[in-house]
Amino acid sequence: MATNFPTSLDSYSTKTDNVDDVMAGHPNDLQDAVEALEAKVGVDGSAVTTSHDYKLAHIGGLFGAPEARSNNTVYQAGSDSFVVALNNNGALMKVYAGTDNPPTTELGIAYGGYNTLSIPIRKGEYYKTTGATSVWWRSWGS
Repeated sequence: MATNFPTSLDSYSTKTDNVDDVMAGHPNDLQDAVEALEAKVGVDGSAVTTSHDYKLAHIGGLFGAPEARSNNTVYQAGSDSFVVALNNNGALMKVYAGTDNPPTTELGIAYGGYNTLSIPIRKGEYYKTTGATSVWWRSWGS
């Protein structure tokens, strides 16, 4: 039996000493499976675009460019991501989020001095900051 991997998982029967005859096909099947795994993982610096090594090396940026937002304004998240609020005037700063418009669930609070809040927001939720001097949206993906 040749390997089924990577389209499906292989299944092997357990062999017992002095009961089962081990035929050449048994270790050959395992070798086929190992070769399929190696091809899927890839060698260091692989140029094979379907290998895990290649895909991990070419992920790109996890975050998009920061997008400025206005304080005390309600926004709806177009993707799962983060709102980043900064305060450098010592005022009370809060981040609200939720499914209601305007959002009423307080997810972060900071007071005094220089503060930053980075709050995860789910796609479709509304979010708003109060007391922030700068607000940024950092979306996932480049």
